[in-house]
Amino acid sequence: MTKLKIFVALALLAVAMPLSAQRQYEEGDIVQDPKYPNIKREMIEDVSQKWLVHITGKLPVTATLNGHDYVDLGIKVEGKLIMWAACDVGATKPEQVGTTYGWAEVEHKAELDGSNSASYGKKVYRSTVLGNPKYDAARKHWGGKWRLPTVPEQYMLIRKCKWEQAEMNGQRGFLLTSIKNGNMLFLPSLDSDDSCCEYWSSDECDMDDKEQSCSLRAVGKTSWDDYIDIERTPRTYQIPVRAVFVP
Repeated sequence: MTKLKIFVALALLAVAMPLSAQRQYEEGDIVQDPKYPNIKREMIEDVSQKWLVHITGKLPVTATLNGHDYVDLGIKVEGKLIMWAACDVGATKPEQVGTTYGWAEVEHKAELDGSNSASYGKKVYRSTVLGNPKYDAARKHWGGKWRLPTVPEQYMLIRKCKWEQAEMNGQRGFLLTSIKNGNMLFLPSLDSDDSCCEYWSSDECDMDDKEQSCSLRAVGKTSWDDYIDIERTPRTYQIPVRAVFVP
């Protein structure tokens, strides 16, 4: 599968902060979000005009399914509206990193390698995994229509949302704002120092690769190294799951 790498300016101020067009902000400046009183933006690097979004309290959700909050970002894939979970599988708040799993695993393992992996070196594909409680952690633990997202669904999350480095109640990560309807989603970081998120998809990278599968990765630092992409990730690497469903 061709690697999809999209370099982004994570502080998308042309839309999120129209005041920035009026003057140059300096490092340490803080600006209140005009719509949400619990959201502020802090200038963290004045040379590149990079901002960090500070979120306190909660973000709005659309509704719940099987006891789990979800957000309608207004994003369709292949004509179907995709609803995104407000928090990771295994977490109770958006800012919490959920349970980490190997690809096609439904439980976290203290040690995971090729000898005890459900998929490493094996003929396991999207058709095997998607919605199957034996391989899909979202379906196993949340039930109902919840499942792992596909690569096209993750790709549209990249394409159809504004991504900003953020911290929510002290946890670093990314704030995603839909360009379709303005609804928001927070993805917590796996790294305590920088914003670095990674989430499994349901998809193999190609039919011949039995050691890696595809994940969504977002990296944001106070450098020009920021990127969001779909990457090849070893199947034995344990990372969170952000579930989806189709209504």
